[in-house]
Amino acid sequence: MSCNTSPCPVDGVWVSWSTWAACNVTCGGGTRSRSRTCTGPFYGGLACAGALQEAETCNTQFCPYPRTCTEIKGRGTTASGYYYVDPWSPFDGSKKFRVYCNMTDAQGMTVLGSVDHSTDLQITPGNDGFPYLPSDGIDIIYNNTLSNMLLVINNSASCRQMIRWKCWQARIRMPADDAANYQNNLDETTVLDPVAKKRYTFWENRDHKYRSYWGGVPTTFDGCPCGLNTTNCTDAARTSGLCWSQCKNPLYTCNCDSKSPSWQVDEGYITNKDDLPIMAFHAGDLREGEGPNVEKGYYYVGPVECSGTHAWP
Repeated sequence: MSCNTSPCPVDGVWVSWSTWAACNVTCGGGTRSRSRTCTGPFYGGLACAGALQEAETCNTQFCPYPRTCTEIKGRGTTASGYYYVDPWSPFDGSKKFRVYCNMTDAQGMTVLGSVDHSTDLQITPGNDGFPYLPSDGIDIIYNNTLSNMLLVINNSASCRQMIRWKCWQARIRMPADDAANYQNNLDETTVLDPVAKKRYTFWENRDHKYRSYWGGVPTTFDGCPCGLNTTNCTDAARTSGLCWSQCKNPLYTCNCDSKSPSWQVDEGYITNKDDLPIMAFHAGDLREGEGPNVEKGYYYVGPVECSGTHAWP
């Protein structure tokens, strides 16, 4: 007669440790962990003895001063707010300056604000006798020096800056007849910049060079985002009516060029780092008064927003 037929107790056995998880900071001392699982026990055997997880210190090397908010977030900081960065002398922080860090961005975004970037600002006519002339330029004032901003931009993988023109019958592009009148009202020795003699509204880059491409389009595109999907949109095509787009007037490549007696907007992000930050805004095609002939507009230049780390060769 058989007896003691129940299975014998089998104690639990640990499975190999997992690989170490990533360190929670990139420098200055953090922690990383790994885990393991227990197979069993069975039939009343003993459980595995020991811990399911273990941790160790990691990345204990000295932390240079962060150059951007991306580096701050990489060290474990997740709260948005004002922080100090120092792309000049990161090993001692002697030239640090204050920036806003938007940590809701996946990589951590450095925000370099302009003093008046929180609202649209009105531009009024400023050239008596010929109201179409572009303005002399409204300087964009920032809360950091240009040299500080350029270091953040150069040390970031990508940057962007919003530019907006909200117009009431105030165009961006200058038709050929207005361009001719513009030239005729100048001293014949005056040499116009190629951008200024074809645009009412444009902007200046970091080197104070005029730029006519608008936010949200390639640097080589002569128009605004609404005009990206166009067919045969050349000046000749506009004249002959062979061009159409998604703008207010499909014959043009910017909403404001429709010269509509209603509020229109052309806006988008400038993303070419070599042109940032925007230093000045010019606007024309403005006429004071009331009624159907009034021409007016509001401009907006947002903060420079940078994220990621530039991969230096």
